[in-house]
Amino acid sequence: MDLKGIYLVARRYSAAVLCMATLFAGGALFLWNGYKDLDAQKVAFEKEKLSVVEAQFKRELELQKREFLVTHTESMNVEKTAQLKAKELEQEKVSALLMVEQQSISKAQINKAAEEKLQMLMSEFSALGVNLNAKPNCGDDQAKYNSAKAKYDEIYSWAEAHGLEKKYSNFLFHNQRSTITFGCLKPEKGAFAP
Repeated sequence: MDLKGIYLVARRYSAAVLCMATLFAGGALFLWNGYKDLDAQKVAFEKEKLSVVEAQFKRELELQKREFLVTHTESMNVEKTAQLKAKELEQEKVSALLMVEQQSISKAQINKAAEEKLQMLMSEFSALGVNLNAKPNCGDDQAKYNSAKAKYDEIYSWAEAHGLEKKYSNFLFHNQRSTITFGCLKPEKGAFAP
């Protein structure tokens, strides 16, 4: 085959070759455009997938931060609760000690007040200057005697009520009535008046 033969073959098949080349070129162009569209869709899909993964990662990170904060806050709350309970127990102990001290102070104050009143009553009794074992003279002496007898009874009752009879037993013993007398002595020469 020489050049002429090739020319004749080309002329005869040129329309078919041209038609085939146009078809192949159109198909290749269609495939190329399809590939470009597919590639663009792939890039868009990858971008969307990346943004979804980033959003999910951010949500997980935020969730981990929140979990850490909740855990940290819970541990702080547990620690603060333990501290508050310890302080509460300490306050209760201090309060109990204060109550005991206050009770002992109030008991001591009550005992002191009772003793002071008893001493005041004893002073009043002594100021009357009456011997309860001697028969009183009629008149003012008898009123003084009765007043002293009432004061002694008050002293004895007060001492007994406040548990002071042992402490003041000497006073109570020496001033008690050992004899019971009735009536009074008349002022003239020891006469007895019933």
